[in-house]
Amino acid sequence: MNKKYGYVRVAASVPEIKVANVEFNVKEIVSEIKKLSKEGVQVVVFPELSITGYTCGDLFNQDFLIEKSIEGLNTIVKDTSKLDVVSIVGMPIRIDNKLYNASVVVSKGEVLGIVPKTYIDRHGEEGRWFSTGDTLRTKEINLLGKTVVVGTDLLFRDKEDKRITLGIEVGEDLWNIKNPSINLALGGATIIVNPAASNELIGKYEYRKNLLKITSSKTVSAYVYASSGVNESTTDLVYSGYAGIYENGKELVENDRFNFETNHVIQDVDIQRLINNRNKELDGYTSKEYRIVDINIKDTNEKIIRHYDIYPFVP
Repeated sequence: MNKKYGYVRVAASVPEIKVANVEFNVKEIVSEIKKLSKEGVQVVVFPELSITGYTCGDLFNQDFLIEKSIEGLNTIVKDTSKLDVVSIVGMPIRIDNKLYNASVVVSKGEVLGIVPKTYIDRHGEEGRWFSTGDTLRTKEINLLGKTVVVGTDLLFRDKEDKRITLGIEVGEDLWNIKNPSINLALGGATIIVNPAASNELIGKYEYRKNLLKITSSKTVSAYVYASSGVNESTTDLVYSGYAGIYENGKELVENDRFNFETNHVIQDVDIQRLINNRNKELDGYTSKEYRIVDINIKDTNEKIIRHYDIYPFVP
């Protein structure tokens, strides 16, 4: 019923992870997808490189870890095949002898598409292991025995309701002056998800929140953000596991940071309201060309998880 009236239930999840322990991480991810499915979640995003952990360092150069991450993805695909949830998980994927920091879209026992990170972290060592998504020329790869589309030019659109269109940018993409979310929104994305690995610095918490508010406002979108948890804090950086859901410049919900256990936030985003606003805000602009991937957003919800002010026009 909620989908009929323009609502989609989204979640940002921060699972407990162990760096480079793919089996443990996959178990937590599968458990979360199953829990969220019971709560009626239709789209869930996990942090950047969540299958392996973000802070694996030079272990990303090891074939063993890359192969294990493929096995882990296969487990996620199989163990969630009967659930009506579109899940976005992060993992390293090797394509044309280059390694990419990629977000993989999984639903109903299929890998629907792969979106590599466009902008590699300028402040860390990410460039030692990963290539930027802009260097990718291949459009399709064979993964788990099937042909899967790959690229930064993918949008994921509901078969029944074209208003529900999903776009993906990864971590650092949000902070770049030419962040992909602009083109994603102009291409039709009403929900933009960001699997991230944002570390903590003094003052960064408020700055990041303002950035998320501004990005969701200028793209007139619902923005779902999930960042790497505290268990990644094994080197000289601290991670808090921030998760938040924003809509057209407004924070809808956020989690409590520095939680050592798996946690998530859930919210119904108002797609119809975004579409109404876009009729005025984004008219007259053009975007780059996108390939459309069909997804199936099942509507199993009757109640709305949403707070509306009883006096919306009174300051």
